[in-house]
Amino acid sequence: MIDPSETGSITPDCSGGCIFGCRDSAVLNAIEDNGYPFMTWAGCDSSSDDICYVTMDDNRLATAEFESCRYPARVLEEASQAVLSYHSLLQDAMSSASAGAVIESRAYSFTEDITFDYHAPRTLRAGYNCSYSTGTGMTTIIGNVTISSGSFTVESGTLEIAPP
Repeated sequence: MIDPSETGSITPDCSGGCIFGCRDSAVLNAIEDNGYPFMTWAGCDSSSDDICYVTMDDNRLATAEFESCRYPARVLEEASQAVLSYHSLLQDAMSSASAGAVIESRAYSFTEDITFDYHAPRTLRAGYNCSYSTGTGMTTIIGNVTISSGSFTVESGTLEIAPP
């Protein structure tokens, strides 16, 4: 089972039921859809990261739980705090932000290269929770970051840049 539905998938796909022999070991893998990070398993004998291990000694139900928010970055109009747009990629959020806009990102790992070449400065507020109401963690960029012109300020939260 997947909770919330349509936020990821499980392999093997047992949505229509799977047949295992008595005492067989089932190994399930949670696969997140873009923007819905995997959180935890329920109903496993044991689990490690996104893998669930179940010994089939009876009918069993294992549930992969994914975060229910989709877009890890958004752009706000700074003065009014009105949301201008949501984005799956931090580069897209930076590209769409104009003067007077602020980029907010969830506590999320972006696997992408960032190229910063803007004349207007950009401001980032990092590490927000799913609803963007409080800072709860760290925003990570796993990739190369190139700043060739302009300025970039991390106003709040923590930004980590990790090599690819």
